[in-house]
Amino acid sequence: MVTSNKRDGIMFVLVASFLWGTLSPVGKILAALKTDMLLVALVRAGCVFLGGGLFLLWRDPSLFRISFKQFILVGFFSIFGVVGIYVGYFMALQDLTVATAVVVLYTYPLLTLIGSALIMKEPPSPTLILAAFLGLIGVGVTVWGSGTSLLIRESVRGFLWIFISVLGMVAYSLFGRWVAKNQFIAQESLFVYAHFLGFFWIALFYGVFHSVSLTGWVQALRSLSPAQWGWILYVGFGVSLFGYSSYFLALRTIEASTASTIATIEIVIAITLTSLFMKQLPTAGELLGSLLITIAVVLATGKISSKFSIFQQ
Repeated sequence: MVTSNKRDGIMFVLVASFLWGTLSPVGKILAALKTDMLLVALVRAGCVFLGGGLFLLWRDPSLFRISFKQFILVGFFSIFGVVGIYVGYFMALQDLTVATAVVVLYTYPLLTLIGSALIMKEPPSPTLILAAFLGLIGVGVTVWGSGTSLLIRESVRGFLWIFISVLGMVAYSLFGRWVAKNQFIAQESLFVYAHFLGFFWIALFYGVFHSVSLTGWVQALRSLSPAQWGWILYVGFGVSLFGYSSYFLALRTIEASTASTIATIEIVIAITLTSLFMKQLPTAGELLGSLLITIAVVLATGKISSKFSIFQQ
């Protein structure tokens, strides 16, 4: 039986998944505008810190006060949960095809499922295990059916980067759930400070990667066109701030393994939006893969009533 709180959690994951799903067509637009995706990652972290920081100031400024032990946790989380997600996937695409990167990335629900059982002591049900495997199969069928090559150009470095991205999603899910349960640090504080440090790490990496000074990204930001700024800010505030905060809220009421499995619906949303706005009809493989992913999400959510409790409050 799905409780009211869990229904709310499921809804928050679906909101996050929808926003993440828009990243695919928006990413295509930014790529067409010849936008540096590493610069996009930098702005994403900055938008989340600014937006989240303003929210903390409005809600409870005391949440800015954290201990040294909490800061150590934030630092660890910022590297894997922010830099890993925002930068890892981008760097992997330098050496892997998109199809290969997507398939490897979506092993994270299975790894989260294992981590949830071993670390969080929240063993998944047989149905959830089936859903996680079915979701991964669906992702594989989807990208294979898209006609994109799965061949790897330079494997080792690309796989290292995409694995960092996978670890980022796993860490984001498990840390978010652990903090929600144990209250070692407020979720809001972890979220904001991790993106503050993440911004610093990405800025540092940007300078090393492009062989420019530590402030070289400032000049790069000035060279962006209004169209690029518009889409990047949507990615920063819409996809990142509201998307990842919604996912964090979901982890208060549902297990990390359940949330990560449901989040695979992002692929279906991305295919749908790309078809609508980019006028690219889905292939038979994409349709079949989307069906498998949808079935997996239905299995992961369980039986849900037609009314969400959040609207009944």
